[in-house]
Amino acid sequence: MPARRCDALKNPKLGYVSRYALGRDYHKLLRNRLKKLGEMIQQHCVSLNFRPFVDSAPILERPLAEKAGLGWTGKHSLILNREAGSFFFLGELLVDIPLPVDQPVEEGCGKCVACMTICPTGAIVEPYTVDARRCISYLTIELEGEIPEELRPLMGNRIYGCDDCQLICPWNRLFATHYRRRFQPA
Repeated sequence: MPARRCDALKNPKLGYVSRYALGRDYHKLLRNRLKKLGEMIQQHCVSLNFRPFVDSAPILERPLAEKAGLGWTGKHSLILNREAGSFFFLGELLVDIPLPVDQPVEEGCGKCVACMTICPTGAIVEPYTVDARRCISYLTIELEGEIPEELRPLMGNRIYGCDDCQLICPWNRLFATHYRRRFQPA
């Protein structure tokens, strides 16, 4: 992670914003890329119908990603990939043609519990189980209403999201400072 991002987490006078929220809206960017992919496939399969989704349909994307061989579910409940860690977005392109099925990837967390240990609110209650009611990302982004008083001191200066479980993950060490140009802060 770049030094200035670490500084934000350590400095109580600064507010910490999750790295994914610093750049362009990933929903729009990923949806446009999926649409282009569908159009490219359509050039070879004229009768193809497709529809892209990015957090816009009730699709169980994590189990599907795991079954599709994109990665495995980490103990923090995010999908991990050996090449990208967990710093990537999931989107779906539904098509009406049969496709070959990839093999699922073997789990790679082993005995590591770093994500569980570092979680400031103890939201990762057991391997692969996150209590959203305690998760800082949920509390600062999704929760309608007030953040429970007992969790406020544990949040530090995080005002939008939390990356702790990803930043500590050994699979993300290679990718912690890697930013895609389009997702860099605007």
